[in-house]
Amino acid sequence: MLTRSTTLTGRVAKTLTLLTLILFLVFSFMAVLIAFIIEDTMIHNVLRQASQQTSYDNSAVKQVTFQELQQLGYTSQSEAQLKNRINAFAEFSADGKHYHFMIVDSGYLVTDSTPLLAVSQRVSGIIKLLLVALVPCSIITILTTRHLSKYALSPFLTLKERFLQPEKNSAELIRENAFIREQDIKQIADELAHALSQKEELLSEQITFNQGMSHELRTPLQSMTHAVELIAIKHPALADQQVYKRLQNSLTKMYRISEAMLWLLSDEPSQNTLSINRHLTSLQDDLHATYHAHGLSIKQIENGQLFLDIPTVVFDFIVYALVNNTVQYAALSKGKKQLQITIDKQQITLTNAYDNHQFEIADGPQHFGLGLLLVTKLAHRFTHRIEIKHDESTFAVSLIAGQQAS
Repeated sequence: MLTRSTTLTGRVAKTLTLLTLILFLVFSFMAVLIAFIIEDTMIHNVLRQASQQTSYDNSAVKQVTFQELQQLGYTSQSEAQLKNRINAFAEFSADGKHYHFMIVDSGYLVTDSTPLLAVSQRVSGIIKLLLVALVPCSIITILTTRHLSKYALSPFLTLKERFLQPEKNSAELIRENAFIREQDIKQIADELAHALSQKEELLSEQITFNQGMSHELRTPLQSMTHAVELIAIKHPALADQQVYKRLQNSLTKMYRISEAMLWLLSDEPSQNTLSINRHLTSLQDDLHATYHAHGLSIKQIENGQLFLDIPTVVFDFIVYALVNNTVQYAALSKGKKQLQITIDKQQITLTNAYDNHQFEIADGPQHFGLGLLLVTKLAHRFTHRIEIKHDESTFAVSLIAGQQAS
């Protein structure tokens, strides 16, 4: 299942943040551990220096027997076990005091190390100080890693921006790829540009084929349309038959496709300004029939009046193509199927929302093949733009007015 907030930049930032915090905790632990080691080393040096003296009149270090050591509170090992120790130094706590002692031939050198345990006595304060320091360290780390991750991934982010621009063609991308310094990113970019080039060639071939077919079908379509009209005039009862209506709808669809393909490669500008709100109302019966046939509910929201400079037949072709895509997309989900058409001053948006959050998006915007690509080309032909958005719960496709990039 896709997550909206999951990006490579965010993943790298989280990883760097976690790594930095782990290093902070490790170094803090090592610093405290080293302080303990230094503290023990200093006390051991005091005992070692005392062992080199001939007399032990130093009040800080006293020579005692094992019985006297036990009287101080030592109970961990027996005298025989102490004599067999590899390490000559040991320590113990008793009656609120801490003692270090050293095993010598003549007995044991013991010192009350309680006043010398600066680290041990202040360990709770040190831990609190480190925890307090962890807060600003975490904030600085989070802010820093965001910039570091963006810098580290800047070649990838540049690549992403290039290939997500709908107006970019493969030739432009190949030229721009020559300036990529990172060889691994450049290799990926070249492969993507090559794949895009193949896709463009396939689309061009399909458009050329469709245009040729449109020319070939134009005359037969006109003849069939006139014949159907004559049949309706001579046999009015047939006009109400479902078979006749399906035939009429099929001819209308074929005519729409033929005209749209002819407009695609034509240089003639559009002389028609279409009121989308009013025209969409005239299509409502047909659209509702399409939705209801697939068990979908429909809701139309008008937030403003939208006017587009586009031939009516081309707009009809685009709308029905977008409707078919949202219908197909909704058919993939198993939840409640809802479709919404939203119109404002800049765009018309068809949105499919569903309840199945486990639904996975397989191939993104191009999941339905070349259909959306042809629609996109038609929109660009009249300086408009198609935009597709999707996540784990919605699929939205928009026709946006006059926003074709140069």
